[in-house]
Amino acid sequence: MSQFWLPTKPYNVIDAINRQGVATGSPQRAMAASSADYNGHRITVTWSSYRRYYVADYYWAGRITIARSTDFSVVLDAAIREYNHQGLGASLIVIPNTDEDTALCAAHPRLQPYDPDYTVAEGKREGSDAKWRATWPDYWKHPLISCEIGYRWNPMRAQANDAALIEATSLEDYKARMATFDAGQQAKWAAR
Repeated sequence: MSQFWLPTKPYNVIDAINRQGVATGSPQRAMAASSADYNGHRITVTWSSYRRYYVADYYWAGRITIARSTDFSVVLDAAIREYNHQGLGASLIVIPNTDEDTALCAAHPRLQPYDPDYTVAEGKREGSDAKWRATWPDYWKHPLISCEIGYRWNPMRAQANDAALIEATSLEDYKARMATFDAGQQAKWAAR
């Protein structure tokens, strides 16, 4: 069976830093970001062969079910409404169960064929999502944000990493900024 999707709503580097901070931060940070427009989720529409119905859901501190029905079009419509309501970073993946459901998705004006190919080619993920995100401005910075999680124990390094990501014009520029920061920190420790 084919898969379909509504692509991830693009977000910039500052939004990505905020998303990462909320995801790995405190409940206070999560509450502060509750009305932010960068809290989109990956919504999925799938068939439950055990329960014998379609379900649309996403995960955010647990499973959030949007709709359940034996009628595919009801669940699909509910998922698209939720996608429209979601903020930046939201996406929708639809996995039809029958040929009729696949035809409904193919005829939908907004749904696009989705290639879930997760193979790695030349160190990069392939597939629809990876190719789509690669068209975003400064997307090369986004994977570096996840590296920052290890810096959270060191707030100065985390702030330097955030600033370097925001200001850098290339990967080399980012690495040079972080090397300058690290050299400064090492000099401070040596002077103690």
